[in-house]
Amino acid sequence: MSSSFRSRGMWVCTSGWLARWEEREVRAEFGAAYDRYAAVTPAFLPRFRDPSHQGHNVPRQGASI
Repeated sequence: MSSSFRSRGMWVCTSGWLARWEEREVRAEFGAAYDRYAAVTPAFLPRFRDPSHQGHNVPRQGASI
């Protein structure tokens, strides 16, 4: 197995662990506000949608996130 392949595998594992840890920390600090944010924001990969649906999940101006 090449070192490049091992390095990428380690990066994927570390990134996944770090993302879960950070999400727990943020959820503990911000609670329901973070849950609302996470419901409309993709984690790693963007959500590709029909351009006519843009803005449907964007909170109202002045709404707290």
